[in-house]
Amino acid sequence: RHALEFFEALPIETMRVADGLVSLGHYALARPGEVYAIYVPHGGRTTIELHQARGWFRVAWFNPRDGRWLPGENLRGGGLATLVAPNDSKAVAGPTSVDWAVAIWRTDLEMAARPRL
Repeated sequence: RHALEFFEALPIETMRVADGLVSLGHYALARPGEVYAIYVPHGGRTTIELHQARGWFRVAWFNPRDGRWLPGENLRGGGLATLVAPNDSKAVAGPTSVDWAVAIWRTDLEMAARPRL
């Protein structure tokens, strides 16, 4: 049920599999340079390749267990970016026992259904 809410916030019909842009063992969909979705199965840290992307990107973490969105720090395109999944208390660099999803989109894009932050 909650996974559907995550995908409804994204232009999923125009995105393609892009696992090669993120850390090994993590999964991604992308419309390169515009919008990205990453699944981080065990929490912790992930990286995303944004060398071909220009501009600023908003980040929103999605908790698939309760459907809540949490804001992340904005990213600047043009390089490799590291994202650290939240947990119940603070962001941690190591793996946690819970999964997270993250949506990343260029700040000048209007998405049909923005994450509720």
